[in-house]
Formats: sequence, structure tokens, C-alpha cells
Amino acid sequence: MGEGTSIGLAQIFIRTPMAQTPQQRAANARFEETQKKKMGKPVTAVKRKEEFRSPISKGWIIILGFVVCGGLIVELLRLLFG
Repeated sequence: MGEGTSIGLAQIFIRTPMAQTPQQRAANARFEETQKKKMGKPVTAVKRKEEFRSPISKGWIIILGFVVCGGLIVELLRLLFG
């Protein structure tokens, strides 16, 4: 191969930027406004408080409790009256 035919890696990965759509432009403007409002404020004032969410839903907790406690109650009844 000659020197004129080789392509550098930088030339392969350079892409021309795509034009923004009006929706993207509006979203970027809203994001910029919120970022400007945050500037100069302490981090605690900026953070939103999030509610605690359990990794397991209430339904699964109830089912698990029923399986564990229900089986325990049945075994106690069997031992007492069986």
C-alpha cells in the first residue's frame, strides 16, 4: 500500500454533527434554564427528595409472609393437635 491510500483512525471516527430538530432545541433550552437556576446553590438545595421505594413490591411481601407464617402456623397446629 502506498502512503496516499492509508486512512488514519481519526478520519474514520470523525462524523459531521446532525442538525437539531425544533423539539431537541426546545428541550435543550429548558435543560439550560434549569441548569442556570442551579448555579451557585448548594448541592442540598438542588437535590430533590425521593421517596423510599422498596425493591420488592407489597404483593410479594404479603405472599412471602403468608408462605412463611402460614406454614409455621400449620406446623404448630399439627404438633399441638396431631
